[in-house]
Amino acid sequence: MIERPLILVPGILGSSLAIKKNPEFFSIWPLTPSWVPLDDFLDDLLFDLGTNIREKSMDEKVSVVTTGILPGAYDGIISAIIKWGYKIGNNFWTFPYDWRQSNDISGQMLAEFIKDKIQDNNNWDGV
Repeated sequence: MIERPLILVPGILGSSLAIKKNPEFFSIWPLTPSWVPLDDFLDDLLFDLGTNIREKSMDEKVSVVTTGILPGAYDGIISAIIKWGYKIGNNFWTFPYDWRQSNDISGQMLAEFIKDKIQDNNNWDGV
């Protein structure tokens, strides 16, 4: 059994992004050719993309959210990690992030994510 936890952090453009317009989410990355928004929605979306950059790691007013890792991009490595004995949600997690944000903010969010995961696990090498 694998005891050392693992977090997969995707590369730039490797996380799916969506705009949260209560109560729905509208995918904005990866681009889908079948979805063509109305002009008013597109104006709102462009405003959100241009202005909603986090000022701190837990900024809740930001309407752009991550919805997962890019579909298909990491299937091979995730399959290999699972074959090594890791279990998703137990000792293996993915950390999708808004790659438009600064690395400082993404790093703070990753540190919070790790703190949340290590509460029940003492086998971490370090943060």
